[in-house]
Amino acid sequence: GTISDLELDQFAANVLNAQNSVNSQERELEVAMLGLKNTIGYPLDKELKISGEFSLPAIDPTKPGEAVEKSLTNVTVTELNDAYDLNKYYFELNERWYSSNQPQYHTAKANFNAATQQYENNINQNTISVFTAYNAMVSAYEALDYLNTQLELSEKNVEVQKLRYDMGMITALDYLEAVNNLAELELSISETSLNAYIASLNYRALYDCTDTSDIGERVETKNK
Repeated sequence: GTISDLELDQFAANVLNAQNSVNSQERELEVAMLGLKNTIGYPLDKELKISGEFSLPAIDPTKPGEAVEKSLTNVTVTELNDAYDLNKYYFELNERWYSSNQPQYHTAKANFNAATQQYENNINQNTISVFTAYNAMVSAYEALDYLNTQLELSEKNVEVQKLRYDMGMITALDYLEAVNNLAELELSISETSLNAYIASLNYRALYDCTDTSDIGERVETKNK
């Protein structure tokens, strides 16, 4: 292939722009490292070496229905149950103390009905949160599958464009565009992999919790 003076100048400009991007990323990495040190309580002026490689695990196989059942044993739901039980106990005291034609009874009943409604709303929101997190995780993994498919096509396209350039059928800029598209796709795959991992952790955090008691059974009874 051949390259014109204009294309050569454009390549030089592209190299400068790429170097600026690398410099910016290195500065951001330095700031991120300081944040990591601060998070783990490590001295900011000490060197911290990160080892190992990131490997995206397989998608969490736990179905949202099962995750909802497991989530009913977490601390948040335990607190909701305690608050519900307290409101119910208070209403039962007023129910035994006052007759149905006294205003105190109706006030206590209204308060209990409001507390029950709030309790049910919170339990429903817990279910919605689990399904939302599950959908976010699945969508991220599906997006990653698509990008990996596109990666194979992009790699083949670079090979084809290189051959066409060597034969003088396209310009160097055309070939460079294919190379840049491949690099951008690889970056998107890295970012999407990280997003998929975070989405998986967020989903698991909603249901993979310590079983505080028999809260799951109690919540099921109340919903009935």
